[in-house]
Amino acid sequence: MPFRRIAAVGALFFCLAIAPYSSVFALPPNLLTNPGAETGDFTGWTNDVEDPWMVDNSDPHSGLNEFVGGVGSSALTRDVDMLGLGYTQPQLDTFTNISLTAWVKQFVFGVSFDDQYGMLIALQGEGHGTMAFTYVNLATVPADWTQVEASLGNYGPGLRYVHIELWSVDGESDGPDQGAMFDDVTLTLTGDSTEPTLESTSPADNGAPINILSNLSMTFNESVYAGTGNIIIHQASDGAAVQTIDVQSDAVSGFGSSTIAINPPSSLLRGNPYYVTIDDGAFLDGWSNAYAGISSTTGWNIQTTSSSKSLETISPPDYSVKNANAVITQSGEAMLTWTAASSVPFVRVFVSTDANTWQRVSEPLAPTSSFSWQMPSSYQNVPVTFRVEATDLAQSLSSTESNSVVWKTTSTTQTATQTIPVGNFVRTASQDTVYYINGDDARQPIPNAQTFFTWERSFDVVRIIDAAVMATIPLGRPLPPKPGTVLVKITSVPKVYAVDGTAERPVLHWIPTEAIATSMFGNEWATNVFDIPPTSWSSFTVGSTL
Repeated sequence: MPFRRIAAVGALFFCLAIAPYSSVFALPPNLLTNPGAETGDFTGWTNDVEDPWMVDNSDPHSGLNEFVGGVGSSALTRDVDMLGLGYTQPQLDTFTNISLTAWVKQFVFGVSFDDQYGMLIALQGEGHGTMAFTYVNLATVPADWTQVEASLGNYGPGLRYVHIELWSVDGESDGPDQGAMFDDVTLTLTGDSTEPTLESTSPADNGAPINILSNLSMTFNESVYAGTGNIIIHQASDGAAVQTIDVQSDAVSGFGSSTIAINPPSSLLRGNPYYVTIDDGAFLDGWSNAYAGISSTTGWNIQTTSSSKSLETISPPDYSVKNANAVITQSGEAMLTWTAASSVPFVRVFVSTDANTWQRVSEPLAPTSSFSWQMPSSYQNVPVTFRVEATDLAQSLSSTESNSVVWKTTSTTQTATQTIPVGNFVRTASQDTVYYINGDDARQPIPNAQTFFTWERSFDVVRIIDAAVMATIPLGRPLPPKPGTVLVKITSVPKVYAVDGTAERPVLHWIPTEAIATSMFGNEWATNVFDIPPTSWSSFTVGSTL
């Protein structure tokens, strides 16, 4: 590339959040404003600092003006923010071609035909990292107006900016501005105009009988998004609609990918044949091209199993909480632990001095297994009992009570002589639980060895401290994986998140597509995903989508 201002190539890029669409995006004929200096200046462009260009009106290709290159080797540049123009990221990810054209001619007052011209178009991701580029190499400027073009296609996902450079080399540096003349510079994008097609269904058309509670799924040839319309399950015997599912409802998921999951709101009849129809326009691709749907009675036929095997025996949800245990430190911090079943929606904590009248001391908590509460001084030297309640916020589902404990005050106190620096891992000699000392001067319990080894390579770094010192350090939330080292998910939710923030305040960012995960962790990104137990999920804050 023989020009001193060609953009650097090669940088990591990140996709932006994906959103659904409801109307076709109109492609403008030219994405550039002021493509031929009609404003009389360089509005929208960045002029060369060392060898500035000029606006001239001696011989425009069209309109009133044209750009003329400066003395020497110079460039006129601009960056186009595609999201700023109104395109969505999925649209940018599915462009088929991007083209830069310009009209070029020898400067009318030039006395030498040694002038040269060229131009470059570079596609950039978030942060202006170059994804792909092409250029028109330096060549002799034609005597008459001639159109030149540079185009790119099949460049992959992640486009955010288009960088443009017009090049001019003046063959005579001692004369008047005699660089190449450029006019009517045009940037065009060709969008996808092909409707998505259905590649497969689960269950397959006329496939094996399914469970009466089974989900359905559809796999398309490209990523699709919610349009408008319904998925209708008909009884095959008379065509009656037994379930009508709006694609915008929670029963339909997977948008932004090629596989859509359909969760029928209620069970189907056992041993019964059905067929599925789908409205035209219920699913759209990134360019709002609509899937044609299924209108026939033979496009997708399903059959439910007739047996009542244990496969279809649904056990009632387990909402139990049990094994509540309370410990009170010398400073009056009550630390509770318990065991909650995975189906528990929320838990609340209550305290009582008579095991009869209860006062709530916590907001509804995610199904965690621990809670700490600084007791008011009025509870000193009074036996108290704690109750942990499973709830759906409308009613109590189950509860368990702790052992009776007392915050005792004595005339003598033990002085903690050890100082534990922030960032240390500690435990006591009598317990195996390891804690992390964070910047809030709190100790965060390590939920498992997998989490520990995202922070350290060996347990040899763990310090042994006095139990009395440990009791003076407030208990914090479970330690998250070290930000930037792994991806995480909760066992009951099919979403993968990147971990950001700090140990004290971890933040999760949803990664909506496999392409984004690959750009961050490579093709083996799935090996960096591990499950976070539901009891630890409340420790995180959910941030923006990547």
